[in-house]
Amino acid sequence: MPLEGPVALFSCLPYWINVVLARFKRGGVVRSFRREISAEQRKLDEILRDLGKQAREIQLAHPPIDGAMGSLHELEAQRAQLESDSAGINQQQEQQEQQFQQVSQDAGERGRVAQEQATAAQTTLNEKNTEIRGLTGQMAQLDKELSKLAGLLRSKTTQGAKTQDAGQQQALEQECVSLTGQIQDLEQKRQAIEGQAHQLEEPVAELAGHLADARTRQQEAQKELGTARQELAAAKRTLGAEEQKKGQEMTRLDREMSQKFLEIGRLLDTERVQRAELEELHGRIDEAKDGLRDREERIAALESERDAYDRTAAKKGMILFLSIVGTVVVLVLVLIILFVFVFD
Repeated sequence: MPLEGPVALFSCLPYWINVVLARFKRGGVVRSFRREISAEQRKLDEILRDLGKQAREIQLAHPPIDGAMGSLHELEAQRAQLESDSAGINQQQEQQEQQFQQVSQDAGERGRVAQEQATAAQTTLNEKNTEIRGLTGQMAQLDKELSKLAGLLRSKTTQGAKTQDAGQQQALEQECVSLTGQIQDLEQKRQAIEGQAHQLEEPVAELAGHLADARTRQQEAQKELGTARQELAAAKRTLGAEEQKKGQEMTRLDREMSQKFLEIGRLLDTERVQRAELEELHGRIDEAKDGLRDREERIAALESERDAYDRTAAKKGMILFLSIVGTVVVLVLVLIILFVFVFD
């Protein structure tokens, strides 16, 4: 309430304080009501969207909404096309995945078979090489024995040529004949062993070829699998980018369709159609509008109360308050100066 009549200077200060507190309190209530109005407006917009969706569902024909309904049909057609395109992209992704799985299975099987063949060939080759090394060792041992017998034969032959004793010469000749027989036996044995070793050379070469071929096929299977994996990753990136773009377009269309439903709802609220399917929504809209109207009226009343005060008295009170504060500040500064320079 504004003050009436003359107001003493010091009585203006409590009046100004009361005005400030009252305005602050009413300002808080007003802000609370405005938040409620924002929430209620969002609720009203959702009901209006539902009204537009209901009109679309019953295929309502009404001149005020025909233009917006036509635009909505176009947006729905665009979204349906995007959904079809997105389904095609998903199908392509599934096909790419299936192709990779098939290639992976085939390459894996061929690699497994090649690995088994390489392992078998390596095992057999190791056995053959071990056998060849054994035969080579036997031939080396026989060569040592032959060299020893040959040296002994030469020694006996030299002794027989030098001796003059017939008996001793005959004995040496018999030893030479015996040594020659032993040498021949060992040479035959060595030839037999050498023949066995030569017989193993062809199988060893064939096994080495099989091993190299199996390893080559294994590497080719691994390379094919790696290439397929790279192609799948590239296809996923390409299709994923397309799918993301389609998703963004659908999101944009969803927003536009939502706005069209809201537009249709507002038009139907302005130009109402008497249809049983819409009565319940119209009732909810009226209820929400009543709530908005009530809060707006209460805000107007609070703002009117907040502005109904004696501005002159309030201004004097504010000046007095600032004067008191200024005086206190000056006194504090004076005391500080005295304390520093006088009582030091």
